[in-house]
Amino acid sequence: MVRTYKRKTQWTSKPVQNMKDAVEAVKEGLSFREAARMFSVSKSSLGRAMSRGKISSLTSQCNTRQVFTNAEEQELVEYIIQASKYGFPIDSMTLRSLAFDLANKNLKVCPPSWTRNKRAGEDWVLAFRKRHPEISIRIPEAVSLARMMAFNRNNVDEFFKKLQHLYEKHTLTPDRIFNTDETALMTSLKPTKVLAQSGVKQVSQVVSQERGELVTMLAIVNAIGNSIPPCLIFPRVNFHDHMTINAPPGTKGLGSRSGGWMTKSLFVECLEHFTEHVNCSPDNKVLLILDNHESHISLAAINHCREKGVVLLSLPPHCTHRMQPLDVGVFGPLKTEYNKALSRWMYMHPGTRTTIHHVSTILGSAYPRAFRMENIISGFKATGIYPLDSEMFSKELAEEAESAHLQEQPQEPTCQQEQLPEPPHQQEQPPASPLQQEQPRASPLQQEQPPSPPISVEEVESSFSHAPADVRPHASVPKNSRKRKGRPLGSSRILTDTPEKNIIEENVSAKKKKAEKTASQSRKRAPSQPAKATARRSKTPRTVLQATYHQGSSVFNDRTRGRQCVGMATSAVAYAEIKDMSTWTKEDLDLVLLFGDYMYQKMLDDEEDNVQGYLQLSDIPAQINLFNKNFHVSRSAHACGVVGLGPSFSEAFSLSGAIKRAFDNFPSMILVLKETSVMIHKSTDSFWLFDSHSRNQNGMPSANGKGVLMKFQDLDDLLKFLTEMSKAISSGVVTFDSAGFQVTETDDQPEQQPPDQPEQQPPDHPEQQPPDQPEQQPPDQPEQQPPDQPEQQPPDQPEQQPPDQPEQQPPGQPEQQQLQPEHEDEDVVCMFCLESWGKSKPNEPWICCSVCNQWCHEQCGQIDDPTSYKCDFCLE
Repeated sequence: MVRTYKRKTQWTSKPVQNMKDAVEAVKEGLSFREAARMFSVSKSSLGRAMSRGKISSLTSQCNTRQVFTNAEEQELVEYIIQASKYGFPIDSMTLRSLAFDLANKNLKVCPPSWTRNKRAGEDWVLAFRKRHPEISIRIPEAVSLARMMAFNRNNVDEFFKKLQHLYEKHTLTPDRIFNTDETALMTSLKPTKVLAQSGVKQVSQVVSQERGELVTMLAIVNAIGNSIPPCLIFPRVNFHDHMTINAPPGTKGLGSRSGGWMTKSLFVECLEHFTEHVNCSPDNKVLLILDNHESHISLAAINHCREKGVVLLSLPPHCTHRMQPLDVGVFGPLKTEYNKALSRWMYMHPGTRTTIHHVSTILGSAYPRAFRMENIISGFKATGIYPLDSEMFSKELAEEAESAHLQEQPQEPTCQQEQLPEPPHQQEQPPASPLQQEQPRASPLQQEQPPSPPISVEEVESSFSHAPADVRPHASVPKNSRKRKGRPLGSSRILTDTPEKNIIEENVSAKKKKAEKTASQSRKRAPSQPAKATARRSKTPRTVLQATYHQGSSVFNDRTRGRQCVGMATSAVAYAEIKDMSTWTKEDLDLVLLFGDYMYQKMLDDEEDNVQGYLQLSDIPAQINLFNKNFHVSRSAHACGVVGLGPSFSEAFSLSGAIKRAFDNFPSMILVLKETSVMIHKSTDSFWLFDSHSRNQNGMPSANGKGVLMKFQDLDDLLKFLTEMSKAISSGVVTFDSAGFQVTETDDQPEQQPPDQPEQQPPDHPEQQPPDQPEQQPPDQPEQQPPDQPEQQPPDQPEQQPPDQPEQQPPGQPEQQQLQPEHEDEDVVCMFCLESWGKSKPNEPWICCSVCNQWCHEQCGQIDDPTSYKCDFCLE
């Protein structure tokens, strides 16, 4: 049968009274044909009615194949509604399974498809919903278990009792009853329903960001529908006035170090903003209702409110979704209007990202539409705060208590123990407040008969032999569900009262004492645990030695800065052959960084294919000249793979396998993690790792770090560190490339000549001297000194002696710093500008550091006293 049947005839639309009149006419002697024609009914239906003689047979018989009777279906509807009230609603699929189980338990005749699929059909659900329009498909709102359990009669009655007490004590009028709360304003758009082409699988809408930035707005309203200019909290350390351009007039802007969230100190500033706009004093107090967030409860805030005449009343915990006027009546329209304004702004500014600087403009257009008088007044009325209505939630709370499925905490009396609970203010009859006099009085019948709880489904005689609650019991929360001991349950409090203030002071003092005790105990334990701490560190030691700078420091020029990690790793491999890595110092690391940068610069100058960007391991030449020595480079085959994964094909290796393979025949290796190259050296009892990038004391990436040298006791510790570093480099997949390296010192001259010096040196030329020998005097340099121009001397420099005669020093005076490197030392580079001596201008003065023996231009080093020069790195 089709899902929606359209009738061909209209005889069932005739009133039932016509059939009754026709039956009476036949009984009086009229024929069936004449009676059917006279009263416009079917002759067959008239004959069937006369044969049965029952009024019920006069109605339609179209539900003869219905699985459940009307009474049974009505009981099922009540079960569905009750489950929704308990907070555990059922969906269509669950309803289909429940219908099949009910039919099976109650021995109902059901279609074969039910038995085959173990559930009712989709057509049955649609027809069931048509027969019972009181139920519909809804999207539920997520409510936490804490909110479901905290919203109970005890918490609600306690709040209204304190609220009525404050009304009567201070004779509060609606213009002096305020509510405040925070809400989040995001820079990202939440798409709504739009018009688009039918049949399209996906409809797109441009948004600024998938996850925007947060700006917190603190709103303040009163019971007569007025609002105070809001406070906007931006995720910035310092607030600037331009952030609130086009915001609602009078808006106060604040900056937050905690990402735009409200803090205790910021809330005090918001209270100052509140008291500036409200005419309050200790003699003319106002009431401010707020939630129990920890940022609202501080001694500074309470003292300020007591001084200005503000009474703070907190709502019951986890009840703001039902009892806070702003949440109930204002914030919903605000989010709708803000989203519309943001969508219009995106349309008017295509291609522009929405930032926190645009939030004020967007809020300025949405705020007047949301904070309307009717919205604010309806929020106070719906929560029962004004006009005061302590019975606002009585019916709902009675249903939840009667169901006994959301039981209250053990220390609180349950509603089952008090069958007809009365509000606390009805047990004692204080003088009526002005607010209550404005309320319409209830009738005597309503005063004598409090609302009775509705009768549950289980109390009614069921039409089923097995009721729906027997087949699928309602979900229940155990009474003692709070097993883990935590902080005590909160409650509604008058925070500015002296007893509550004293309790808060005691809690603050106790926390301070506990923190001091913990700090003193940690100081006492520190000297007594050196052996234990040393034993723990010796398991996976990571000794870190930091250099003066890293490969991205400003000491390197823009051409090479930040891209010379492969060259510096190769420099470390060569220097490890000259000096044992266990004896390296900070100056050694600086030297490795300098020569690595120089090697990368030479490769950029000398390579025919113009090497650009990051070097690959295959770009390292077979012959290198570093530290004024010639080295032959031998390497292993490359091993590549993915960090954290094993081998997936023959060319891929795991990281541990690649390291083991490299150290089988080679003492060192260079490992490239994505675009980060490090050098690893294996000694007899440990592993050493050199990283030229900016690293902190733990070897992790840091903006203010240095180049590092780290020591690892075993391979497992090294692998663990490399895995951590790969996660810090990238959150995705990190590939690696590696190869084993070994350098061997040779006596041959390097094949490549230094730049700008293509001619070969004469055979009888003496061996080049390293740049750290300042005591050797340079030979004659006729080709760089014009014959008619004297050599440039530094200030206060005594006249230089002839080249073949050492300069005479006065007795007892230290030898002056050499102002020119050796003529043969064309590989000497300036430690500041990294220009080689061979490329320097004629007669340009150089000077050598008396500590590290590194050379630099006199102009680069800003020399004041050439007799005792120390570079900036040694002075640090």
